[in-house]
Amino acid sequence: MLDVAKRYADLIHRVFCIEGLAGFDTPGHEEIELALVKLYLFTSEKRYLELAEYFINERGRGKKDGAYGSFDLEHIQSHLPVREQKTAEGHSVRALYLLCAMADLARLSKDRSLLLSCQTLYENITNKRMYITGGVGSTFRGESFTYDYDLPEYTAYCETCASIALALFCRRMWLIDPKGRYGDTAEQAVYNTVLSGISLSGDKFFYENPISTDAAKWKFNESRPEA
Repeated sequence: MLDVAKRYADLIHRVFCIEGLAGFDTPGHEEIELALVKLYLFTSEKRYLELAEYFINERGRGKKDGAYGSFDLEHIQSHLPVREQKTAEGHSVRALYLLCAMADLARLSKDRSLLLSCQTLYENITNKRMYITGGVGSTFRGESFTYDYDLPEYTAYCETCASIALALFCRRMWLIDPKGRYGDTAEQAVYNTVLSGISLSGDKFFYENPISTDAAKWKFNESRPEA
């Protein structure tokens, strides 16, 4: 399986970086960057780290990247180069996966400018775009961040996946700079909006995490009339 993964990564490198045949410059859902960093750590082959760095550095610069449907480039974090982004925008899980990869690269490559961007976006998320529960992504429209201090109670989305991604990002930031605030934020997300995504019986899973108990009761009653 490792050989398969390496051949696949090599194919991606050829298509994107050498031949330039891909229909876009960077992936619309940032996940491959994380995988490439892990592949580098497992194999010690630097070309995989360099490919992750390519995708991170190209984001917001590529001429072939485009939005889809009713969404804009902010939805896929391609509106600006990553080092120029000051606020968390667009799809919350995508944004935080991107930040995870940025933090990995900042740590492994000693990239101070990338670390500064991670710190700036961490501050924006935790001080202005995060619920007290550690939930992020306040709207169901695009499962996205909106704007500073827009944290509605009854329509809170707070996707479980986004809080998992936030905890993963905080862990990476802690590896770079072991300050308690990163651990605190990770625990805040895990204890409230990650654990709440799983039922006590362990066989039911919840995609969103409403803030208001009244809103939760309303949704519960709507889905189970006998209640």
